[in-house]
Amino acid sequence: MSVRRATRTHNGKTREYWLVDIVYRHANGNETRVRRAPRLQTRRDAEALERELLRELQETDKIKVVKLAPTFCEFAESFMFEHVKVNKQSAQGSHARVFVSQLRGGPTSQRGNRR
Repeated sequence: MSVRRATRTHNGKTREYWLVDIVYRHANGNETRVRRAPRLQTRRDAEALERELLRELQETDKIKVVKLAPTFCEFAESFMFEHVKVNKQSAQGSHARVFVSQLRGGPTSQRGNRR
């Protein structure tokens, strides 16, 4: 069975969680290993996730990739384009300066860091 309790230790604290670990052999002989933790940490939810992953592998021979969160640079570009452009010109410039300085890693204003 590919549903089991896993243990992880971080900073001296031990944490147990449910884990789905599937090794799926495709028709051409290749193997795909999929390891996922269910959203709800219950045995029933882990088994449901296992059935869903197996069905998805059998139907399409691949797993849907979960889209990762955007990087700060990607977020800054979309935020400036979608949300800031409705602001006044001075506010747009202020947002642009803050994002550019954060991307470069420098101070947020010409006078130095304010406290």
